[in-house]
Amino acid sequence: MAQLATQFDSLPKDFADKEIKRILDGIDQDGKTIKEMKGIDDDQMEALYGIAYNYYSADKLEDAIRTFSMLAMLNPYDSKYWKGLGASLQVQKHYEKAAEAYGMAATTAGIHDPTPHFHAGECYTHLKQFKDACIAFEMASDLASNKPQFAWVKNKATAILNTFSEHEKESSTES
Repeated sequence: MAQLATQFDSLPKDFADKEIKRILDGIDQDGKTIKEMKGIDDDQMEALYGIAYNYYSADKLEDAIRTFSMLAMLNPYDSKYWKGLGASLQVQKHYEKAAEAYGMAATTAGIHDPTPHFHAGECYTHLKQFKDACIAFEMASDLASNKPQFAWVKNKATAILNTFSEHEKESSTES
């Protein structure tokens, strides 16, 4: 773990940008992740995740972004690393990059978690990409159906979609 921490400290500040674009290159021909190739166990990954989450909670967002990026590079198949990266980027108002991270989170979470779609919708809204926002909110609402733990996602996504629809109707009557 100490060797991994030393490697992490030496990462450049623009690590997140470079590694998100090259994340899938971290998989060898046998389909192993960098985590597996380096022999990093789940406890070590959880410890790093705890560090990343603490950075995020303490508003040390650059450190959170670097740490979540490293986690996603080590194991790109765990959606919580992508969600943490997306949340960190979203708080910093890097909405386009956040939406990309949430897209990876949605891909790795599959149908089990509607929150990446919801948060991507928030990012698209900030970017004024309302068509993409509507698609993301519709996906979030659909995936949240029949899942009581995600009722808040369904309710919020539906409310936002209704607001978009009302705004669209008002805009078309003004034309």
